[in-house]
Amino acid sequence: MMPGGGPLFQRMFTRLGCEGRPPRFRVEFYPYSSLVLTIRRREEAVYVRFSDLLQRAPRAVLEGAAALLLARVYRRRASRELTEPYLEYARSNRTRTRMNRMRRGRVRLAATSPRGEHFDLDGLFDQLNAKYFEGQLQRPAGAGNSGVTIPGQIKFC
Repeated sequence: MMPGGGPLFQRMFTRLGCEGRPPRFRVEFYPYSSLVLTIRRREEAVYVRFSDLLQRAPRAVLEGAAALLLARVYRRRASRELTEPYLEYARSNRTRTRMNRMRRGRVRLAATSPRGEHFDLDGLFDQLNAKYFEGQLQRPAGAGNSGVTIPGQIKFC
């Protein structure tokens, strides 16, 4: 949990002119591999996650991030005065350097071989090809890591 996160969001809720009673805000830092902000509403509560890159950020940066999120959810316009500190922080070289350093430790590298920890994809391909296709399928070109792979996606050539 982020100490003071609820009151920070309640202040921004009021400053943005959101209508109604402020919901209960649950704010936490989360170890994303980039500078990510998420928000979701569930009944009477709003759940917010800030990238842990923002843990040491000044209050004005956190307020700017909160204003951006709340403006999107409640369809309001956040003033430049509120959002500029966050945007400057996000674009700074220092933040980019920290993000890249953190990403190296958190992002898993894509597989470079069809032989994994639990399965041999070459062997599985050969078995399925023989059983269902009478050996007529050609092995995919570059079945390992050929080119750029987006984390969380499988690339076939």
